[in-house]
Amino acid sequence: MIMLTQMGAWVIIIRCGWRGPAPTPIMFIWLFYAVCFVFRAVEYFVVRTDQGIIGEAFIHKLIGIGLLAIAIHIWGCKWRDIGFRADNARKGVCYGLLFGAAVYALAYAAETIAGTLSFVIVLALFLRHRVKQEPETQK
Repeated sequence: MIMLTQMGAWVIIIRCGWRGPAPTPIMFIWLFYAVCFVFRAVEYFVVRTDQGIIGEAFIHKLIGIGLLAIAIHIWGCKWRDIGFRADNARKGVCYGLLFGAAVYALAYAAETIAGTLSFVIVLALFLRHRVKQEPETQK
């Protein structure tokens, strides 16, 4: 999300121009970043949407997109001016969903493998410890 807003901020400044007192592009991007970061911190520590039923913090992402929309409106740009085109929207959404599904699958595969390995290691240590403690039968 932060990368989207940073890229959007740069494109707005470069393509659409600034019609007010000229801040530097770095200041503009830092402003976007700071606002998104504040909402992200509030979301993680106060609202805690990452621990809810969805399991993902999404409010700060929506706010970042909203900030981008507000900035586009303020500078009189269109979404097309910063690279969003309706003709590629379906293809972009499909690529995004495919990429998200692939990353999701890899993350859960890694988590499953790590959980299985840790279970096997704990079981082996338990059995090893148990075998050492059993008294030997006398002959």
